[in-house]
Amino acid sequence: MKINACGQVGWSQAELLDLIRTDPNKDLSGVFVLDPLKHNLGVTDTYSDLNIVHAWLETADPADMHEKMQSNWQMPTEFQQLDIAELLLSRCNDQAELQRMGQELLLYLDYGLLDLLRYLHYMVTVFQQHDIVMGVGRGSSVASFALYKIGVHQINSLYWDLDIAEFLK
Repeated sequence: MKINACGQVGWSQAELLDLIRTDPNKDLSGVFVLDPLKHNLGVTDTYSDLNIVHAWLETADPADMHEKMQSNWQMPTEFQQLDIAELLLSRCNDQAELQRMGQELLLYLDYGLLDLLRYLHYMVTVFQQHDIVMGVGRGSSVASFALYKIGVHQINSLYWDLDIAEFLK
């Protein structure tokens, strides 16, 4: 087992097999393997119910790690390819909302966080489909009007005049 600078654990092939032997029902979606090729080929070749595992990334730069990890998010293709800007703009009710949403979307784009918005939209959709209760909202995330329109929280930051800079520091 190896641990990179960001704290991500990478398992060897033997350790992965021990993990599966110990708990055959183990959810492997969050498991990272030093060399996942054999496991993933075995899963696809045998049409197994086991999850595909992701390659462990040895990096010392947390910013680089963040970017690489975003590409490993598990969400259906329809959400990965979703035009999140179009969706959020279509949820705006007036000119003031369109203005605020446009400003926030430009910031999310500058920070490289549009995939985060897609993933949060996917998460909220799954929660709603399974009647999972979410809280009203807390912390600096309530300053984001985009997160409000996605349904992550129930605080209308435009109404309360909350500055998006409080969230995207």
